[in-house]
Amino acid sequence: MNQLDTESKQIKDELIEKYRSINVDYEWWDCIYADLKIEMETKGISVSDMHFSGFYSQGDGACFIGRIDMAQFLKVHQLEQKYMAATFFAGQGELWANLDQGNSRYYHEQTVSASLVVDSYNNYEEDSTRYQVYETMQKVLDDEWKDLEDDVNNICRGYMQDLYRKLRDEHEYLTSDEAVWETIEANELHLEAA
Repeated sequence: MNQLDTESKQIKDELIEKYRSINVDYEWWDCIYADLKIEMETKGISVSDMHFSGFYSQGDGACFIGRIDMAQFLKVHQLEQKYMAATFFAGQGELWANLDQGNSRYYHEQTVSASLVVDSYNNYEEDSTRYQVYETMQKVLDDEWKDLEDDVNNICRGYMQDLYRKLRDEHEYLTSDEAVWETIEANELHLEAA
């Protein structure tokens, strides 16, 4: 490598370092967030907000909050047979879940929990078969509750881990030498060093 090539490479490297954050000095995650909302809707999860911190430190991660349409969620995740009472109540619009973040200064999947909500009332006549079926389903739902809550949390937390990986990968790409240099050239910032 001759001296001119060495100096040129040195200037290029200095510019890359100077502008290392040029591709991430705005809300670069907007497209990922928009895609997340669309993807989660297909799974019965209505995302109302997303948070993340990163990257490569303890406590880093990503999470989202929102509401879960349990009828769609159970169907999409093939849990209808496992949770028959939950499927019954969700189908009547009497069971849903909320994804809420606790009081934490961190933003990772373990800071969010699903809380199931059931709003049911047995309005059938007490002596009727339907009344008895409804009462039985409520007891079965009580038995299903803990496992269902665990499954919902595990599934949603898996999606949050996937979200973090996507954010991390995008951030790594946007701050890579190649991506930074492309932006420098596209904005003719390399001409300032000439």
